[in-house]
Amino acid sequence: MKKVKLITLVWCLSFLYSCNKEELVDFDGPWIKNESAQVTLYTRPADYSVSGSPNEEQIRLILQNQNNFIKVINDTLGLNYNGKVSIYLYNYDEALEKIGINGGGRALTDKQVICYAFDGKLMYYSNWKISDFMGLHEMVHIVSISQLGKGGTRLMTEGYAVAIDGSYAAYKDKDGNMIRYLITEWIDASVKANKVYSPSELLLNPDNFPEEVFYPQSGYFVNWLLNKFGSTKINQLFTSKREHFKTDFYNITGTNFNEIEEEYLNYIKHSEKLK
Repeated sequence: MKKVKLITLVWCLSFLYSCNKEELVDFDGPWIKNESAQVTLYTRPADYSVSGSPNEEQIRLILQNQNNFIKVINDTLGLNYNGKVSIYLYNYDEALEKIGINGGGRALTDKQVICYAFDGKLMYYSNWKISDFMGLHEMVHIVSISQLGKGGTRLMTEGYAVAIDGSYAAYKDKDGNMIRYLITEWIDASVKANKVYSPSELLLNPDNFPEEVFYPQSGYFVNWLLNKFGSTKINQLFTSKREHFKTDFYNITGTNFNEIEEEYLNYIKHSEKLK
């Protein structure tokens, strides 16, 4: 397994930043429409641009995986999202102009829409034993915010997405395959580099950290909370505002946040193998 290096620039982020900035998105056609179960996928026609559009097999895989991901998210969080999601897949060479980014995507949660840059790189998710072009991250935003409400903190909003996706960024192996870094690998590397930050720091000052620090560490902490307390309790914290979060945490879990924070930090610093 390739070791994670804590650097500012990582190879191929699968997501950058999710928000409802619809004014940044250009939905002008032409589009090819394909539907399956809860997902409608819009892709560019063949030969639309130099970088290439998804072919029929790639479209089939994306639809299959994204529908499966909705079930995974529902099961993991104890939700019952049954809505319809529209995904607009922009070709790589147009994405920066049309949606503002060309690495990953953004979720327009109020519209149940995902806009994503298609670069043709199939990435392997060892935690899910699948290969996919998009992953779960943006779909988690759609489902969680639809069911739980607008996230009150970046710690929870992005933490949920990374926790359930289970990975952040990717690397190319010796055979040229794109492999996702698991968040456990990021945490292992952070521990070795002595760059583990407390949940309080991530909660109160999220903008102080580069994404390759904030995303994996938030995701791992949220995953730990879900495993410890269960989704029924932790879901209630999703909309909690930063200034009330620690009080709400105590009221919901019956446990002092500072004590849980100490327990969590001891766990990741002293566990031989993180899960």
